[in-house]
Amino acid sequence: MLKSLDQEFRAKGLQIVGISVDTDRPSFDRALLKSAPSWPQVFDELGEKGPLPKLFNAAGVPINMLVGRDGKIIGKDFKPGDLRKQVEVLLEK
Repeated sequence: MLKSLDQEFRAKGLQIVGISVDTDRPSFDRALLKSAPSWPQVFDELGEKGPLPKLFNAAGVPINMLVGRDGKIIGKDFKPGDLRKQVEVLLEK
């Protein structure tokens, strides 16, 4: 789902960033090799206790959230179809 959103909306301004809550770097690296995302991935060995998960109140996996250009969280835990609709609406503005 994220790969198709990235391909369709990147040129319109969508930026996807993956934030790992994994504490095992080799496991994280293997997952990246397998999934090969085209967007940046952030690893912090502190996992859920790291600064980014705390900043966005991101507990558990997987989680998705939309953050506006102003840095404010627009929403999170969207179902796939709802996420696509919300991205379309936001990028029309």
